Amino acid sequence: PTPGWLDLIPVGVFFAYQEEVSMEIEAALLDGDLSEATVIDVREAVEFETGSVPGAISIPAGEIRQRLYQVPRGATVYLLCANGARSLALVPLLRALGYDAYSVNGGMWAWLAGRPSGTVDSDVSR
Repeated sequence: PTPGWLDLIPVGVFFAYQEEVSMEIEAALLDGDLSEATVIDVREAVEFETGSVPGAISIPAGEIRQRLYQVPRGATVYLLCANGARSLALVPLLRALGYDAYSVNGGMWAWLAGRPSGTVDSDVSR
């Protein structure tokens, strides 16, 4: 059977690096230059297709290990999902692999709540 996204997290590190960043910090970064940061949307493809943060890369949580080649080294990596649970759970995995990774607190729901209309790619709904 295919492992679920929680099965991808190394045993013993789940609570070691649970770091989140607030939407205010993210909004300031994402409104500017993404050259020093990467936003990875870890929602499923069908969720991503409804819209995402401008410039985000879609890598569903369950595919993160197979698609690490798409996650740039040396840049800060911000993980984003619907409400922050999947992204927060993946932070320890990426940190254990040497990435400077953070979860966006509140995910897309928080992003949408704090964004004026027209600032999200496509037509995102909760």
